[in-house]
Amino acid sequence: FIPSPLSASEQYFQITFWSILSQPLLLSCNIPTMDDFDLNLVKNSEVLAINQDPLVSQGYRVENMADSYEIWAKDLADGSKAVAFFNLSDEEQNISISGEKLGKKGKVRDLWRQKDIGKLKTNLTVKVSPHGTAFFKVQ
Repeated sequence: FIPSPLSASEQYFQITFWSILSQPLLLSCNIPTMDDFDLNLVKNSEVLAINQDPLVSQGYRVENMADSYEIWAKDLADGSKAVAFFNLSDEEQNISISGEKLGKKGKVRDLWRQKDIGKLKTNLTVKVSPHGTAFFKVQ
């Protein structure tokens, strides 16, 4: 087993980006030798469900601040929406989007942590690590 040269945050970033874009999830390693972190990264059923959503819709960029952050969304077959926050900078930062700009309000579920975090009524603001991501489903 050779550990990834990417940080944990960068690995979350990569899987999230693949999932929101509905891209094939490719592994270039010997699966039986993967450590627990890597296995959990690729076995998260809620993240995989976004990638494999039956609508087969590709994600789209909702907001972009050059060299700072991007926010992407993906329409899902059940009428909900996946939303991903990507921190492109070397510093931790708060990233925010309004429900109006996202085009969806409702229950918010953190896909990586697999837990409900509340309701989106006005704005969704998250703290994102450098080169990291936050990934949600809004119903």
